[in-house]
Amino acid sequence: MKRSSTLPLVLLFLLALASHDAAAAEPTLKELAQRLGIEIGVNFPGLVAGKSPNNWDSSPTIEMEKKIAREHFTIVSAGWEMYPGHSWKGPQSYDFAGTRKFIAWCQEAGLKVHGHGLGYACRVDWLKKMPAGTDAQKQHLRSVYEDHVIQTAATFAGKISFWDVCNEQLLPAYIFNGYQTGHSYWKAYQQPGQGPESGVEWYRRTFHLAREADPAAKLVLLEFNNEILCPKSDRLMKLVTQLRAEGVPVDGVGFQMHLGTDLNRSKNHGLRTDEAYYQSLAGNLRRFAEAGFDLWITELDVRVDPAKDLAAERDRQAEIYGKVIEIAAAVPRLKGIKFWGITDRDTWGKVIPDRPNLFDEDGKPKAAFHAVHKALSKRKAETAK
Repeated sequence: MKRSSTLPLVLLFLLALASHDAAAAEPTLKELAQRLGIEIGVNFPGLVAGKSPNNWDSSPTIEMEKKIAREHFTIVSAGWEMYPGHSWKGPQSYDFAGTRKFIAWCQEAGLKVHGHGLGYACRVDWLKKMPAGTDAQKQHLRSVYEDHVIQTAATFAGKISFWDVCNEQLLPAYIFNGYQTGHSYWKAYQQPGQGPESGVEWYRRTFHLAREADPAAKLVLLEFNNEILCPKSDRLMKLVTQLRAEGVPVDGVGFQMHLGTDLNRSKNHGLRTDEAYYQSLAGNLRRFAEAGFDLWITELDVRVDPAKDLAAERDRQAEIYGKVIEIAAAVPRLKGIKFWGITDRDTWGKVIPDRPNLFDEDGKPKAAFHAVHKALSKRKAETAK
C-alpha cells in the first residue's frame, strides 16, 4: 500500500520536471529571429546620461531592461542619447560620452548598435535658427552641419551596424503635402533660382558624407506614417529611387510604425477596415523590397486606448502585433524589426497610460510578447517546409 501511494507523487514530480524543461527550452525572440536571418531589436527611449527618467546609472528600471535586451534582442539603439539635439552642443562642439558608454555596454553584451538619427537636424533648435539668407550664410551653415555628420559617423565608425541617416523630413500626414522646408539647414541646400524641393540636396550630401566617414555601416532613409500604400509612401518611393539612380548610397528604407489599436485611423489614412490596412501594409513593404531596398521596421509600438477596457485593449494590441510581425517577416529583404520601448513603465521618456510595449511595468511578457513570439515561430515553421 505504501509503495502504491508514493508512485503518483513520483510521477507528478517527473511531469513537473519535464514541464519545466520544456518551458526552459522555449526559444527567445532572439533565437527565433536568428533562425529567420533577421535582426530583432529594441530602443532605450528615455536614455539620456545623467538625466531622469532613465539614467543609465541610476534608473530603477534600467537593469531590468538591460537583462531583457540581452536575452531577447540582437540589436539596440540609445534613443535620445544619440540624437543630435542631445550630443551636438554647438558648431564643432560634441558630447559623445553617453553614446560611448552605451556602445561599450552593447559590445560587452554581444548586441549590435543601430545608430539613431545621424542627420536628425530638425531636432537641433540652435541649428534651425542659424541664418541662411545669403550665400555666405548658407555656406557656413552647410559647413557646420556637415562637420557634425562627418565627426559623428567617423567617431563610431566600425561600431554601428546601421544608421538611419535622414529622418522625418517629409511632412507627417499619410497624405503627402511636401517636405519640411522651413528649417534653415534645408534652405542652405536649395539651389539658386529653384524652389524649396531643390533642398533634396540635403539628402544627397548627408548620405555621401556618412558613407565616406563609415564605409561599413548600412545607411537607411527613415520616415513615419509611411508604412502603407499612400501618397506619402509614394513620394518616399520616388525619392529613394531617384537618389539611388544618382549614385547616392541609400542601402535601405525604414518604417517607424508607431501604431494605436485603431491602426492609425485617427490619422485619416482612409483605410476603414483592418483587412484593408494589412493588405496595404503588405503591398507597400513588398514594393520597396522589389525595388531593391533593404527594409527595416525601426520603432514599432502599439498604443492602447486608456479610455477603453484594458483587458480588451491588450488583446487587441496583441492581435495587431502578431499580424504586423507575420506580414513583415514574410517580406523579402526584411533585415530587422525593432521595438520602440522595452517595458510599459517608461516609454517616450515618461510614464504614460498607453502601455505600448511587449513587457509590462514589472518586466513580465504581455500577450503582445506572446503574439510576436507566435508569429516568428509560425514564420520559421513555414520557411522550414
